[in-house]
Amino acid sequence: MTHYTLTINTTRNHAKIVIGKNQSYLQKINSRYNVNVQIHNPTIDIHRNVPMFSITGPKENIQNAAIHIYNIIHQSMFKTEAQLRSTIYYNNEKHQCDKLLIYELKQQISTLQSHIQEIQSKLS
Repeated sequence: MTHYTLTINTTRNHAKIVIGKNQSYLQKINSRYNVNVQIHNPTIDIHRNVPMFSITGPKENIQNAAIHIYNIIHQSMFKTEAQLRSTIYYNNEKHQCDKLLIYELKQQISTLQSHIQEIQSKLS
């Protein structure tokens, strides 16, 4: 049977999710699709600056394994995007609350300054 190799570029964060703890998820993919999936770290000497998966095996098996890996990466990207949106929303809400607090404090300072002026005028 002829074996082929397919490569998938990824990022470290997404690669970690595909690999799993102690490569457990990677081993499950290897077993499920009867392929050999390996992770390759960035290598400057061959001008590859991102991590990469290589999938070796029969053509149909590597295609199915690649689809599975792309799905995991895709889900990871959506999760990351949702976390970023949540953080941005939280920061915007916090910023709005801080602006309101500053406005209220300025109003209180203004009121206190008016009281100080009144007291000073009475003392004069």
